[in-house]
Amino acid sequence: KWTKADKPDITRVVHSVYMLSPDEGWAVGRTVLHYQAGKWTQIPASPAVNLTKVVMVSPTEGWAVDSYGGVILHYSGGNWTRAAQVDGALHGLYMVSANEGWAVGDNRADLRTNQEYLSMEPFSPAIPTPVFPEPYHSIIMHYKDGKWQPEDCPNVGQLNVVFMTSAQEGWAIGGERILHYKDGKWSEYQ
Repeated sequence: KWTKADKPDITRVVHSVYMLSPDEGWAVGRTVLHYQAGKWTQIPASPAVNLTKVVMVSPTEGWAVDSYGGVILHYSGGNWTRAAQVDGALHGLYMVSANEGWAVGDNRADLRTNQEYLSMEPFSPAIPTPVFPEPYHSIIMHYKDGKWQPEDCPNVGQLNVVFMTSAQEGWAIGGERILHYKDGKWSEYQ
């Protein structure tokens, strides 16, 4: 049965939630929230501005991706820090384990720099929406051996979601197209 939870005092949009247990979880968007002891707490300083996905591999380690600056954040030692950045936007994230994961998105070039977005406190809907060039080109990042590296993949445009059934097989979806990962490579699903 769904029940209404106490609303945290948040002033920004939230896009993703990941619950480690009934007593602990994280939510991200234009802010970072941590759920502990029955209460959501806003983390004062977020190093990115539009986090679209959060995945925790343990209570002390997790990852999040940013759709404005292509930032990949890592939570470790009680802090969120920048682990990597791509020239584009990241929308989806899946961690197979603490040692392997995938992030997907596109290479759209924003008209503003990430620094300009960071200065928007709080976000204002009066700021014009950036215009992005078409077509988008797919980006897939693979975390292995302690670092994020780009993966070759067919260009199907913007990728929004990635899900791995194992370290050897997975799926990425964007718009009307589907990519399949098997035998160490990504291919378009027919």
